[in-house]
Amino acid sequence: MNYRCKHFSIKELVTPEMYSDWGDKCWSLFDDRLLRMIDMLREKLGPCVINDWSWGGNFQHSGIRDQHFYGSAEKYLASRSQHKYGRAVDLKFNNVSAQEVRKYLIEHKDQYADIKFVECGPLQSGKKMNWVHIDVRNEQNLCCWSPTEGIIEHSEVLRRKL
Repeated sequence: MNYRCKHFSIKELVTPEMYSDWGDKCWSLFDDRLLRMIDMLREKLGPCVINDWSWGGNFQHSGIRDQHFYGSAEKYLASRSQHKYGRAVDLKFNNVSAQEVRKYLIEHKDQYADIKFVECGPLQSGKKMNWVHIDVRNEQNLCCWSPTEGIIEHSEVLRRKL
């Protein structure tokens, strides 16, 4: 039996096209470790948004991503993003900043041992990330990574409030 989130509907995790094609069968596309981790984070840190397209919002690619996100089957197949495997989400918390969430994850990594990758800033524009990318890839330890700097030590993420 597959795990279904307590705090998120499947529409919050998939694109409109995927939901139209598969409906609730989309649950089977997700790694249950990810689903359990996002439920735990929601219980601890409060309300957050992944995809909000189903109630008129702009986010539709913050959960699983299909070929529509990449623009072509070729680009989709070339990507190594954990989003396309149902192992990653981008979370936007209502009452906690992205920097506070990343700090919390580093400080409580044993409680969230399935989370192996956290993306942090800065972005190429120099701005801080206002969302939290997490994934449950097959790695030994938690890795913090920046699109502009690559792997960043946990202590640097905390010191710089990334």
